[in-house]
This record gives sequence, C-alpha cells and structure tokens, in this order.
Amino acid sequence: MELMGDEAMSIWRRLLGPGDSAVARKEAPESVRAKLGTDGVKNVGHGSDSIAAAARELEFFFPSTIGHGPSNTAIFTDCTCCIIKPHAISAGEEHFY
Repeated sequence: MELMGDEAMSIWRRLLGPGDSAVARKEAPESVRAKLGTDGVKNVGHGSDSIAAAARELEFFFPSTIGHGPSNTAIFTDCTCCIIKPHAISAGEEHFY
C-alpha cells in the first residue's frame, strides 16, 4: 500500500510508534506497534524514514517500468509504503488502525 498526502510519512510513522515494540509500549502506548508488536523485528509494520527510502522501497512493489503496467499517478512527494501480510488478517486480529 502506498500512502499519499500531506505529511504522510510522519503521520504513518507516528501511528506505528517506535520500532521496538517494548519501547513503543512505554513511549507511545496507543500506537499500533505498542498494541500489536512483539519486539524490534516483529513490530507490525514499516514506515519509510525518508522520501528517498520511500521511492526505493516503492519500486520493489510498484515498479515504474514504462510501458509495462499501469503508470504511476501519484502527485504527492511525501509518500510511504505499507505491506500487510496475509497472516496478519488470518491470525484473528479484530482491530486495525
């Protein structure tokens, strides 16, 4: 998923919380990582830390090869990428933020 909008990266990273879920539970107890993460690796989600990183990471999932698929219609420059793995849904979590 590519998020687009004013301050998309900073808003998404704030919703995620600190990268280590234990730290998130102390510093941002309402964050997604605090509520659903288990540690610094299994921390629920990823949020690019810069526009350059977001551009590089988006290419993994949405390649911009001209003439080989739909064109990129994004008009915002502050974007991030979110991958939701199928097992997250099948694990029975009822609440998504």
